[in-house]
Amino acid sequence: MMLVALIMRPWLVRMHRLDLEPRVLADDLLILSTDLDRVAFSGEPLVGSPGEHLNSHLEKMEAAFDATHRHLQALGAKISPGKCYLCFL
Repeated sequence: MMLVALIMRPWLVRMHRLDLEPRVLADDLLILSTDLDRVAFSGEPLVGSPGEHLNSHLEKMEAAFDATHRHLQALGAKISPGKCYLCFL
């Protein structure tokens, strides 16, 4: 379990930069977004990384989903679209 925590640390940091709440438990990943009111009513862009302005909840989740896939593929994982509820390939 310590190894999983170490491997997923960069992913956790990236999700926090996107203003999301990541969770890792064994081999499960969860991305939570709880600031819908702030995004919907403030009109201020959220900054995920330099040059990246995320204005909507959908844009945040899309960026998080893409970053998660890139991280897992960099680790050598094969993404299985048949088991993913968000992959419609």
